[in-house]
Amino acid sequence: MYSVKSNLWAARLVIFAAFFDLFLQFPVVAPYAEELGASPVYLGLIVGAFSASNIVGNIVAGLVIDRWGRKVPIEIGLVTTVLVLILYAVSSTPDQLLGTRLLHGLSVSVLTPGAFSMIGDSTTGGQRARAMGISGTLIGLTAVTAPPLAGIMGDRLGFTAVFVGSAVVMLSVAVFFWLMTHSQERHREIKNSEGKFLTGVVKIWTRPSLLLANFSVFGLTVANGTMITVLPINFSASESGMAFSVYAVIAVLVMGGPTNRLSDRWGRAQILGSSLGIMAIGLSIIAALEGFGFTLLGMAVFGLGFGLLFPAATALVADGSNIDERGGAFGMFYAVYSGGVVVGTFASGLIMDIFGDATRLPFAFAAGTVLLGAIVLITVSRVFKKSSAAGIFTAAPEFMRKTRNS
Repeated sequence: MYSVKSNLWAARLVIFAAFFDLFLQFPVVAPYAEELGASPVYLGLIVGAFSASNIVGNIVAGLVIDRWGRKVPIEIGLVTTVLVLILYAVSSTPDQLLGTRLLHGLSVSVLTPGAFSMIGDSTTGGQRARAMGISGTLIGLTAVTAPPLAGIMGDRLGFTAVFVGSAVVMLSVAVFFWLMTHSQERHREIKNSEGKFLTGVVKIWTRPSLLLANFSVFGLTVANGTMITVLPINFSASESGMAFSVYAVIAVLVMGGPTNRLSDRWGRAQILGSSLGIMAIGLSIIAALEGFGFTLLGMAVFGLGFGLLFPAATALVADGSNIDERGGAFGMFYAVYSGGVVVGTFASGLIMDIFGDATRLPFAFAAGTVLLGAIVLITVSRVFKKSSAAGIFTAAPEFMRKTRNS
């Protein structure tokens, strides 16, 4: 007998598999490409190919999820990813690896939007941030455990063992997911005209609540892209690994604790604005103060902000979308997520090319971007607090009722 609880944990298994696979690749893709003979420029193209195809895939996958339900598209994504991971192991040229990276970004693009849509479907407004926070802890745990595990496996067993191991995890989750969830009917028949379909897509992309969530996650991931690019260059592998671990552990503790309910009680926008402000403080500490100790402090503060923001932002996406458009809403959200990482890495690289690798200006740029997001959110909250859009800034149950009528 299937239950809401089994659907929730099936979705969380998918989230775990998707991010475990993602973080497992971080330490090994670049050296694997180098081993296959990729030039520095081509190496960068191979690394970035995943995010580029994933942005497109997220948008398309979200629309597919809304029309054919959650279960079948997710299961297809899991099985396809298993096959793609095997392609990594048999790739023998940089060109083959580039093609595999593009396919990988597409195959996994359905997993996260689909899983978070299932969580949104299975929870009500007053419970969503807590449910999203618990799911977010799995992301943090994979960020802490997967990279060092990949490094150990790569050193002792070779790069192909990392990809085969990830394929085994993905296949196991595919089996459990199929057994734990019931078959879902598509949410609406495909009888709408093209005009109505396009109108629905535009409505999702321009809805104020979803714009706020996307704006918030864009600031977050620009900062993430900056840290991924700059920290490994300015610190040793062990030091940068420790910095990311501090960030992830603090985020996990915040998302897994009572703080994950704050936006359920106080409203989404207040928490989003405050968390962006906290992240800007953390980035400013790294930008302004020299020394590894201050970097760890800044990463801890940033992790606090991330832990507060992620449950509120994902809950706001679920609040601001109906069941037959939630996949598209989360697809857009994670496309923006990937886009922010691309912008952060590109901007950081450009700044370092101009001012040198040792400059802290990339962190100042990221802090400014995040602080601007905080100011916009707080300003919008105050200006429209008493307007008809006030539901965006109130606790989730009231907001959810207003969204349903929009």
